[in-house]
Amino acid sequence: NWVLNGACDLVATSGQITALGATGALPTPTAQHQMVALADGQVLMTGGLHATGEFNSGASLSATEAAWLFDGTSWGPLPNMNMPRALHSATLLPDGRVLIVGGAASASFGGSSAGAWTHDTPVACAEVFDPVDLAFVPLSDCSPSDTSGDLSTPVASPMVAAGDDLGVLVVGGSDPSNVASST
Repeated sequence: NWVLNGACDLVATSGQITALGATGALPTPTAQHQMVALADGQVLMTGGLHATGEFNSGASLSATEAAWLFDGTSWGPLPNMNMPRALHSATLLPDGRVLIVGGAASASFGGSSAGAWTHDTPVACAEVFDPVDLAFVPLSDCSPSDTSGDLSTPVASPMVAAGDDLGVLVVGGSDPSNVASST
């Protein structure tokens, strides 16, 4: 049996580790979420899988559209993303916004390949978090029923890189059949 953990530790640049305790713990124990340090030093956390109590290998967990902002001592809720996502990417853009790409609406841990996450319902759309307006802006329909979306293939666990001149490059991940994508 597995239990998700909501504990949060702060590691200083000196290497000192501080357990943040109850006030610094995640609002809900979460796995397969994404975190990005913003230009102002706060940390954006998006999506992830939630489970209450114990769950067994092979159990399906639902993703959340929830988002939080960590100010150095505690987490504060943000408006939700436009759809539930886990196994997605979150990339800081040169202008300070954050690009959220791909993901899955649910996932299972273990099963036939113990220790691995498998997913269904991969996501084809992207959205951008604006830290000034504290809002998520979709780049297309960005709903669970949108399988066309912005990406050429719905994909979970993509790798993303952003550059000033290049733009944003989204590569690989796994497609709807849980097979590695070469897109």
